Parts: sequence; C-alpha cells; structure tokens
Amino acid sequence: MFIDKNSLVTDETIHTTFMLLTKDENKNITPSEFKDMLGINSNYSSKVWENIIKQIDQNGDGMVKLLLRY
Repeated sequence: MFIDKNSLVTDETIHTTFMLLTKDENKNITPSEFKDMLGINSNYSSKVWENIIKQIDQNGDGMVKLLLRY
C-alpha cells in the first residue's frame, strides 16, 4: 500500500497538530508545551527544550508559531 505524503501534510493536519501541542490555542508552542507533549518522563533540563525550540523558532521570540491561513 502506498501513502502519498503530500496528502497527509496539509494545512489542516499541521493546524490540528499545533492545536494538540499548544494549551491556550494561541497558535504558539512554548518550550514548556513542547516538553509536556514530547518529554513527559524526561530528565532533560528546561535549557534543552529551549534549545530545541530555538532551532525551529523563526523570529527569535522563544516560541514556534503556526503560520498558516487560519
């Protein structure tokens, strides 16, 4: 069975994923929200999570923003 990745990665699926990660539906993911979703039993420090976000943060505000047309 072949799954077309382009049919899975749509504005709607990205939006839904962001809404699962962000707690206040502000279309921003903070390091704390990222850790809560992906590192529940993690021993990593807050600095590690901040560095992960920093690598994908486009405007330097410490959060990842949803930049879709919603």
